[in-house]
Amino acid sequence: MKFGRIIFACLIIILTLGAVSASQTDNNLTAIGDAMVVEDSNLAVAGDEIALGDGNTTDSGDVNENVGNESVNGTDDSKKPITADDFFVYTTKSLATEDDEWDEPQILVADFPENGTLKIFVNDKLKFNKKVDAQKVEFVSVDIDGIKGGLGIKTLGNHKISIKYAMSNQTVNLADYSFLLYSEDERDTNNPISIYDLLTLKDNDYAITLTDPKSRYVVGTVKVAINGKYVYSRSFKASNKIRYLDIKSFDIAKGYTPGKYKVKVTYASSTGKSYSLTKKVKFIKTIPDIYAPEKMSVGEKQSIIIKSAKGTSGTASIYQAVVKTFEDVHIKGYKKVGKLFDVDIVNGYANIPLNNLTYGRYGFIVEYNVEGYKNSQELSVDVLNNSELFSVKVPSEISFGEPLKVKGYGQNMSYIYGYIDIDDEEYAGELKLMSGYASEVFYGLKVGKHTVRVSFASENYFSKTFDVVVKKSNMSLTLEKVNVKKSASKLKITANLKINGKAAKYKEVTFKFNKKTFKVKTNKKGIATVSIAKKHFKNLKIGKKVSYLVSYDKVITLKTAKVVK
Repeated sequence: MKFGRIIFACLIIILTLGAVSASQTDNNLTAIGDAMVVEDSNLAVAGDEIALGDGNTTDSGDVNENVGNESVNGTDDSKKPITADDFFVYTTKSLATEDDEWDEPQILVADFPENGTLKIFVNDKLKFNKKVDAQKVEFVSVDIDGIKGGLGIKTLGNHKISIKYAMSNQTVNLADYSFLLYSEDERDTNNPISIYDLLTLKDNDYAITLTDPKSRYVVGTVKVAINGKYVYSRSFKASNKIRYLDIKSFDIAKGYTPGKYKVKVTYASSTGKSYSLTKKVKFIKTIPDIYAPEKMSVGEKQSIIIKSAKGTSGTASIYQAVVKTFEDVHIKGYKKVGKLFDVDIVNGYANIPLNNLTYGRYGFIVEYNVEGYKNSQELSVDVLNNSELFSVKVPSEISFGEPLKVKGYGQNMSYIYGYIDIDDEEYAGELKLMSGYASEVFYGLKVGKHTVRVSFASENYFSKTFDVVVKKSNMSLTLEKVNVKKSASKLKITANLKINGKAAKYKEVTFKFNKKTFKVKTNKKGIATVSIAKKHFKNLKIGKKVSYLVSYDKVITLKTAKVVK
């Protein structure tokens, strides 16, 4: 009997543990609960928002990495095979011959787990081979061009690069990618035509750029063919003053579907020289923009925003990353340490709130797949304490038609600039503190909820985000009754605009009379008067009626007038 009870109790424990395990392994997270631990990285996420806790910033600004060989399930992680995730790898995927980044290494490898040899192959040929003492070497940096033992890449175009690390018992493949060396100033090359590798069908991005190496301006005929069919042909004169010709995707690719196409560009210059370039180009629907604030204050509500063309969809995976700054070589790099969650990109948009972040530096890697195009982007966010020297006032509620006034204050500060973001529009306005005060006014906010963020660029940091609700207003728009006198030299029509019972000053209203449109601003009393010249009514017949109206936003007032002598 006792044996039976023991068996029954064990069965209950096994079923309970199984249920807990099943609940923790569901990676399809659409609404993440409070303090859920994702994978083994101790990253707390809450309520559809990233809430990571302490950023663990060191005095040098680097984040302390807490991912080591600790065992979560009681196993010895030190016996696991070493993978690329154990290293810190920074790479530059493209570089212009004129770029300032030539002062920095284009490849950097750090966090070597044990002694070995770092090998770098260029176009399948070994170009870099260096032994590494993991106890003594903090990082290894490599230049592309061949200076200081670099890779010797000097030819313009794409180059295949493979980075490997060979140890006594295994070789780890750290990275495989294509590196592009190009020239920003095409006048230095034999061919002045550039064709981009990707062409977006729903974003009107650059597809082709062209200049004339023999002339100040592009003068001549430019033609573009896709798979042998001409889709663009234009001639340019010196009077057009086109130094650089930019041809965008909407100029040449309307009606095409995603896929690979052969694009040919020809330029017959007036100098008598002809140029031609043919390239295989991948047509895709869209490339998303991904951004987050570089800095924000403790407790401020901000987001990672993903935006692609309207009507497009996809998925994205958000990872936490360690952000390291290698001051000796001026490089900031990212190392993935744990997955946070997956999000859907719907109608070209996804919003991942960054709430409840404490002081520190946070790194994120966003891997996405939008309409079949896969790529990733790295982001870092510094969460700082607000300086008490600044303060900002923004109303939480205004009526439609009422201006939004943003006020900024700084103790004993002058010539300090603050920046205002409204919704997704960065730098919608600015506050220039003079004698400790500045204000900015915004007109035309639509009914609904808006986000207003104010930040100051100073050695004393400050940023704050406000929610502003624009309410529907009680609006009245009256129109004066008039008769149209054919003998008069002009016709005056007056309207009166009030919002919430107050005169709506300096608002632009629209008058329409006899199929003509006139725009006039109200005065400080909310009154707008339009003076209509005789030519607009001299042909009207006496005794007939003519309609006239005034409108503001969606409010329209209509009246009729009789034509008299």
